Amino acid sequence: DQAKQADAKIISRATVPGLPFYPRKGMMIAVALFFSAALGIALAIILDFLDSGFRSTQQIEDALGLPAVGTLPLLSRVDRDQKPHDVAARKPNSIFGEAVRSIRTALMLSGVDKSPKTILVTSSVSGEGKTSLSLSLTSLAARTGQRAIILDCDLRRASVHKTLGVSNEVGLSNYLSGQADLGEVIGIEQSTGLHFIPAGGRVPHPTDLLGSKKMYALLETLGDSYDMILLDTPPLLAVSDALVLVRTVDRVLFVVRWEKTRRDFVGAAVKQVVDAGANVGGVVLSQVDMKKQSRYGYGTTNTYYYDNPKYFTE
Repeated sequence: DQAKQADAKIISRATVPGLPFYPRKGMMIAVALFFSAALGIALAIILDFLDSGFRSTQQIEDALGLPAVGTLPLLSRVDRDQKPHDVAARKPNSIFGEAVRSIRTALMLSGVDKSPKTILVTSSVSGEGKTSLSLSLTSLAARTGQRAIILDCDLRRASVHKTLGVSNEVGLSNYLSGQADLGEVIGIEQSTGLHFIPAGGRVPHPTDLLGSKKMYALLETLGDSYDMILLDTPPLLAVSDALVLVRTVDRVLFVVRWEKTRRDFVGAAVKQVVDAGANVGGVVLSQVDMKKQSRYGYGTTNTYYYDNPKYFTE
């Protein structure tokens, strides 16, 4: 039989393709890059929203419009079991001691004609390191030959006596209420030489006592005998006790805990202080993890220690 002929003809010869038709790698890579970038931007926005604390002094100055007078680092590993004010007094050349010295120097230079004598230390919420800073400044001042005293003005949740390990039976509240004389409430820590007045017994209306004429007179009396008077006060967003004192002191020092304290809390508290007519000397960023901060890229004068440890002693 005659072979059957296919009802077809060759138009062109088949050629080997130079590129695969599927999958289209270029398109897939472009789409992947687009969604990766979108996801990265979304994560950055979320992390920035969740990161509500301050990580650098520059952030504080930009957000609050106040000078940042220093950073107070966490104690080094070898000093973790020591009291901060003891470290400041015994190791003034350590990174912690130098940080306290820097803050004190900034305060002393903040006065145009003379250095401020009465300094009120406060914060927005509790746990930010007010008492540690107040005691450290007082002990360092005492070590340099100044007569320095700290007053525990937190008549609701006293803490100075706990840190110093002394009794709180008689103190500021007893003096202001007429139950004790001034000589009875002033104590001296022998190891550092700092003078202190504990908060004393609890009273029903602490704000009235702190805002009384006797409190104002007390600061004037202490000013005749001491070169530096530190007032350790309650957090502003908890109670209004500190607000009745801010206009009676030379400077207000505001403490903000690194990374932890929310920026809106700090802003609200600072507004209260400014509206009350206080002379804010500056803000201190406390409890700073210097190694972690340096990894973030937020350079401060204290992070210089990690590159140049020979300038400091532990």
